[in-house]
Amino acid sequence: MEQKQIPGLVKALAILGFIGVGIWTLISIFLIIFGIIGTINPPEVTNPYNLPMSDFDKFVGNNMGPIFLGMGILFLALNVFGFFLNRALMNGINWARIFYIISMSISSIFALFKIITGEFAYLLTLLFGVLVISYLAFSKQVKEAFS
Repeated sequence: MEQKQIPGLVKALAILGFIGVGIWTLISIFLIIFGIIGTINPPEVTNPYNLPMSDFDKFVGNNMGPIFLGMGILFLALNVFGFFLNRALMNGINWARIFYIISMSISSIFALFKIITGEFAYLLTLLFGVLVISYLAFSKQVKEAFS
């Protein structure tokens, strides 16, 4: 069996993905740590300015520890998936390419809606998404590498 020759831009995209996974893993670890601290020593919700507080506000304020803990665990699970996704992309496995195309398409659609509503900061997100989709979906080199 011959070794697949993966294009350099695909490897660069996977490396960017690994960097993102690393950053989000650190964020997940901090959320888990703060969640454990907040669960062990829950904060007391006070209202020093007598602002109106709904029951939901009180619930969220009193349960920030478990909420952070749950978010950290969820993000950590997504990071594990992201690690294997980027590894598969770097090794030329086709489902990773298809997943990237689908997820970048969804991201680009949301960015387009944001641009339509006047949030022009999403232009870079849209541009990056369109470039990644175009490259992964239409490049002959990429199609050959993932076939």
